[in-house]
Parts: sequence; C-alpha cells; structure tokens
Amino acid sequence: MLRKILGLAAALLFIQSLNAELDWNITGSGARAAGMGNAFIGIADDATAINWNPGGLTALEHFEASIVGGWVADIEENSVEDNASYEYSEDFSYTHANLNFISMAYPMTVREKKLVLAAAFQKQLDFFSEDESETYIYESKGGVYTANIGAGYQVLPYLSIGTTANIWMGESESTEEETGTYDYYFEDNNSNFSGFNLSLGAIFDMSAIKENIPLKIGLVLKTPFDLDYDYEYYYYGRILQVRRKLYFRR
Repeated sequence: MLRKILGLAAALLFIQSLNAELDWNITGSGARAAGMGNAFIGIADDATAINWNPGGLTALEHFEASIVGGWVADIEENSVEDNASYEYSEDFSYTHANLNFISMAYPMTVREKKLVLAAAFQKQLDFFSEDESETYIYESKGGVYTANIGAGYQVLPYLSIGTTANIWMGESESTEEETGTYDYYFEDNNSNFSGFNLSLGAIFDMSAIKENIPLKIGLVLKTPFDLDYDYEYYYYGRILQVRRKLYFRR
C-alpha cells in the first residue's frame, strides 16, 4: 500500500513539474531571429515566418527553405575528499545533436495578389538528458513537435495577413535506476502529447506608402489550446496511467 501511495505521489509531482517548470513560451526558430533577441515578429521575411508571423511570408520572392539544428555537450567532473583520507572522483559527459526546425515556402500570384504557401516541422521541446554514476543511471529522450501548414496573402501593397495551423504531437521516455548498497530503485516514465491551435498574423509596411518611412508593424495572435498528454508511470513493478491537459492561454 505504501508503495502505491509513493508511486502516485511521484507521478503527480512529475506532472506538476512538467507544467510549471518548463518554458513553453514558444515563438519561432532560426539563428537570425535569435541574434535579434527574438524581436522578429515585425520583420519575419524568410521561411521561418510560418512560425514567427505568417503574414510575413509575402516578403518571399522565390522558393525558399530553412533548416535549423542544435548541438549540446555536457561535461561533469566530481571529486570528494575528507580528513579521513577518503577520496572519490567521477567524470561524466555526453553530447546530443538534434534537428530543431525545417521549412519550405512557395510564392505564387493569385488575381494579381501575392500568395505564399508554406509548411514546416519544429521541435518545440527537447527532453534529452543523461546522468550516470557508479550507483545511479538516468536517461531521458523524446520531445514535443509541431507540424505547421500556413499561408500568407498580400491584401494591399502595405498590408499582408497570414495564418498557420499547428498540429502538436510528441512523446517522451525516461528511465531512472539506482543500485545502492542497501536498496534498489527503478522507475520508467512514458508520455504522449497531442494538440492543435492556430497562429494568425499581419504585417503593416509603412515603406509601401512612403519610401522614407522604413517602419514595419507586426501583429500575431495565437489561439488558446489544450495540450493533451497520456502519462504512464512504472514504479516497483506497478503501472500508473494518467491522462491530463496542459492549458495554453494567450
């Protein structure tokens, strides 16, 4: 009975930490936007506009594709020494590469107005993590992704609007094992994510009205949605299944 209670408490604690501690303030991707402090909504003039501001897609003159990747390295060195001549040292390191974002956009003309169709795939959250010692092993992998389908349309020479449909999906898996001198501990966690929302955007270009006013104003609205996830928790031979929602209101 005690193990059931401990397992339930650990699972609920994990769920609450997932909701509260992770940064879900997703905006977009790309090294150029990151170099501008993510102040890219008012510009958004390349293929990454599908996630930043779909209204900016009309700035494209030709077919364009984008790809963004990431690489992480972690090196840990630990050592302990006391007055009783006890010495202990341990080193651990790992590297991780991932594909963060890929997109393509194709411009065309419809009734003398520019229309740009685009599609993208983005890794919104990366769960990869590793930790290891003589008595402890932890591994986590997976992520939350979005498949994006969008379009931008030039309503007026100075006004463009756009929309992107975001299909959320993903899964995560983590294992934790501890083999101490007096006890053995093992747990396994699996989660599956799903959701859907829209991104609506517009760009107002003052330079199209008057050349000596190089000003663009961008507006973006992301519809609220529920990110559903199914969570399975394995603890000391017992399985706990939970279905929960993460609420996103913007």
